[in-house]
Amino acid sequence: MLQLQKILQHKYWWLAMIACFAAIIAISSLFHAKLDLTTEKRYSLSPSTKNLLTNLNEEVEIEKDDKTSKCFKLLCPTNNKL
Repeated sequence: MLQLQKILQHKYWWLAMIACFAAIIAISSLFHAKLDLTTEKRYSLSPSTKNLLTNLNEEVEIEKDDKTSKCFKLLCPTNNKL
């Protein structure tokens, strides 16, 4: 226990801990992972949709209407429960 207290009080130990913490943050910023944890898999694409998108020959433009998207956010959870 005395040895541990000496290590914790040493000023370079704290610098090493800060450097390790900074390294962990830097490395973790290189990896991006997103998980869809919703039961309905709302934010995931089905395999058939992924296949369709990979086989497109030209760019597709998607327009979003704010009124429709707000309504969809309210209706979709309700329709799933009915």
